[in-house]
Amino acid sequence: MIILGGTNLISSITGGIFRSWAEDPDISVGSDELEWAIFSAFTNDPVLCCIASGGLHNVEAPSNTKYPYIVFNLPTGMKSNTFSHEKETVLVQFKIYSRRSSSVFLNSVREQLIRVFDDTLLVLASYDTISMRRTISIKTKDEVDEKVWIYLVQYEVELEKK
Repeated sequence: MIILGGTNLISSITGGIFRSWAEDPDISVGSDELEWAIFSAFTNDPVLCCIASGGLHNVEAPSNTKYPYIVFNLPTGMKSNTFSHEKETVLVQFKIYSRRSSSVFLNSVREQLIRVFDDTLLVLASYDTISMRRTISIKTKDEVDEKVWIYLVQYEVELEKK
């Protein structure tokens, strides 16, 4: 399990690409700790790593990525402070890409993803995870390549500053 320091999650969203744990230059001590926690949860589940053999990528995958793969991004976040607590609510969107003739395999990748991320407590150095709730789960086809299935799974993550 990896725990990294950080200050403001929203302001440090970088948009790098996670190719693999060892080779990605965007994964460094200065990277956003929420991105680290998401990638850590992915890599700590051997079943999800195996079934999504193309890996987990931040914002976009390289054009030669093998299917199936997962892309995640953090499209928005909102900070809310009270006199005693500093909280942040962040959306995390996962898109699962599969190039199979039917969507049955895509469903199994989705089931494994939600097994890993539904109500999970992400490990962060600067924040405690209050909740991670799935808010959207939509299956579609790629508009450009009709052979590609896409499953969008979105979470709302509530965090509190330690």
